[in-house]
Amino acid sequence: MGLCISDYYFCQLIFSSCFFFSDLKTRLAKLYLQEYSDIPFAHSQPENEVTMRQMYVAPKIVDKAQKPNEKSDKQVNTFNDLFKKEGSLCRNIFLLGESGTGKSTFLQNIAVQWSELHVQQEDVGRSDRFIANAEYSSSDKGEKRRAKDENDDGFQDKTTLEKIDVLFYISLRDTHKYCDYVDIINDELLQFICRKNEIESAKNLVERLLENPSSFVLSDGLDEWEHPSNGDCSCPARDKGRTPLIHQQNSATIVTTSRPWRFAQNPPNSLNVDKILEIEGTSNPNKLGQKLVAVLNETTGKCIGFADVQSCIREKGVDNLITVPIFLSQIVYEFFYETGVLNSECKIYACILNMMIGRRSLILPEQRSTCDTHMSLFTDKVNITHCWAQLKALAKLAFEQLFQQQGHSSVVFNSNTCNLADSVRTFACVCGLLTEKKSRSYSSSDSHLSFTHIRFQEFLAAVYISINEELFETVIEPRYAVADQASLRRCLSDLAQVFLFTCGLNIEMADKLATLFNKHFLSDPDFTISDMYCNIIRKGKVEADENGFKKYYFPLQ
Repeated sequence: MGLCISDYYFCQLIFSSCFFFSDLKTRLAKLYLQEYSDIPFAHSQPENEVTMRQMYVAPKIVDKAQKPNEKSDKQVNTFNDLFKKEGSLCRNIFLLGESGTGKSTFLQNIAVQWSELHVQQEDVGRSDRFIANAEYSSSDKGEKRRAKDENDDGFQDKTTLEKIDVLFYISLRDTHKYCDYVDIINDELLQFICRKNEIESAKNLVERLLENPSSFVLSDGLDEWEHPSNGDCSCPARDKGRTPLIHQQNSATIVTTSRPWRFAQNPPNSLNVDKILEIEGTSNPNKLGQKLVAVLNETTGKCIGFADVQSCIREKGVDNLITVPIFLSQIVYEFFYETGVLNSECKIYACILNMMIGRRSLILPEQRSTCDTHMSLFTDKVNITHCWAQLKALAKLAFEQLFQQQGHSSVVFNSNTCNLADSVRTFACVCGLLTEKKSRSYSSSDSHLSFTHIRFQEFLAAVYISINEELFETVIEPRYAVADQASLRRCLSDLAQVFLFTCGLNIEMADKLATLFNKHFLSDPDFTISDMYCNIIRKGKVEADENGFKKYYFPLQ
């Protein structure tokens, strides 16, 4: 793979610095094992941590075609394919993914695996719980490693990680003072693992290591990094603010994570992009679910199978959420502790929406918003009520795109033409409700927006209808009145999920929508009320009951 440091280069590193390379590597490995061996079970309960090994399932990563004439996307399952392109190591790799899809956990898992492979276990010490559990004699080392590998879904080529001589994991979201990788590494790593009299020697060593292709930098959270406000830096004007400074002499491989919106709004120089990957969530939701259930069974003393959770997920129609690790872990948590959230689709999406807003360092408005008086679903959702003005603007966009006057719904829209304030757009992209993606053509500056999932768009559209009841008479009813029968059936089908959400938000509006369903179904002799619509009416009544609405009239005739 060409990763090993040459003997001559290694000797240069040792004799040019009083800070030894092997010592730096050992200290980094200890730090990674201490900091990243445990991960929170659910992001709404960050204090409840489990070991990485108990929870980790490999993600689904896709190698995205950069240009229209390139080969189609392909799935990446090995570290070798992750780091290489056409047989050669890449210098700059970008891993894009929406909030909660596992970008940070993936990089942290690489850091932990590299540390396990490169540090001498007896030097790590027995005070750390994870390290103590990981220690084993040389005689059974191979057997335990094979057992671990057999349980992995992908990225089993540990020999690739073994050939990485030094690995720096940095969190860009925690760094706003520096724009040079050496300074960032010093701020986040060296200051914690070096004595004061070692810092300069260690920085010099890092500079040399970044010139060597056997060094790797895992750079997490570009979408939350900002270039320092002072202009005293050597960043080229054309690249300033796009990524931290990449020196010409740098030969290290840098893997940078970001959400697509940042890559679309402020893309790096095309010369600094060797490969674009996209992480789409977990590669095996069932396996992750089984691991989550096993952890909670042990914690609670219960004996629940993941099949029980799956039945609930299917019944509530939230199958679309389970490929996103933070959503699946939250659903399993709510199921075990019987919080009542899973009894209602509205409550599920309100809970996840509140979590999405709260898990990022958003620049929240100084003055808190106030929810509309009849939006009782959100009264205990602190993050939602704090950002109610921004969410109402997003709800308006969701409604307008679903119920366009042209007669067709839109789930993807041009970022330049949608009527959305820049502050709201940034808020939505940062918390993960909107995603912005650049055109596949790198020479094009066009980008498009979409809601992270159609269900979020439908939920927010239902919120907007519920707080603006006049929209039924002014938009929804006229829209269906002028449609032909084919379009009418499609539009009514599109409205079904919005109706279900409305049942848990505003029962008077839900009654109006149910009346509209009934009117048009009966007027079409070739389109009787199918099992699907009987089911949606039944679910609507359940949704209304679970949200405290006891008086309703669903005119299912």
